[in-house]
Amino acid sequence: MTDPLEVELRELGRSLDAPVPPGLPAAVMARVSAEPTRPRLHTWLSKRWRALVGGLTAVVLVGALTPPVRAAVAEWLGLGAVQVRTGTGAPPSSAPPPPTATGTSLADAREKAAFPVAVPARLGEPDSAEVSPDGQVVSLSWHDGAIRLDQVAGALAPYYIKTVHAQVHITTVRGGEALWLATPHELVVAGPGGERTEPPRLAGATLIWQSDGVTLRLEADLTLDEARAIAES
Repeated sequence: MTDPLEVELRELGRSLDAPVPPGLPAAVMARVSAEPTRPRLHTWLSKRWRALVGGLTAVVLVGALTPPVRAAVAEWLGLGAVQVRTGTGAPPSSAPPPPTATGTSLADAREKAAFPVAVPARLGEPDSAEVSPDGQVVSLSWHDGAIRLDQVAGALAPYYIKTVHAQVHITTVRGGEALWLATPHELVVAGPGGERTEPPRLAGATLIWQSDGVTLRLEADLTLDEARAIAES
């Protein structure tokens, strides 16, 4: 059975019009001929360049695909235990966040968690902490839930699937890849027992990154620079 994504990408490639500027082939060949031959470096750079071009092409092509195929391509933006998908429905309502659930202490959360729980220095000790029964997910909150930091062990389950109604930006945290979701979005949590939707609310801007095999998700009313400063503290 033919993969719809492969079919549409092939058709899109045939339809793209990318004329070569006059004289470019001759100029490139002249430049290459004039430079000393460095086989190993050339091979390495060639591979890196192909990978970079391939990645940039994938990002550019996403906007030209039909919704079903675009949804599949968006899965490439998954990072660790988080998958980001473009939503096709209306944005969520502006209902206020639910009250923060009664949690436990940071010390207790660290004892129950299956991984070292990180606490950003800029935020200090959280007001509340929650741990999943299997110790794979820890949620910390500050200022009555206005700032929330989820930490998920591994990259399989449980994991978060975000339905996003705005563009996803690729950024960095400590030099590693990170995803920035600047606008509110719906949130669905999937785990060993299946999927569940978070109580209806409007999630804030979110920064997603990884550290030592743990996926971190910082959600708050912050700018990208503020969120990165917290993540790197």
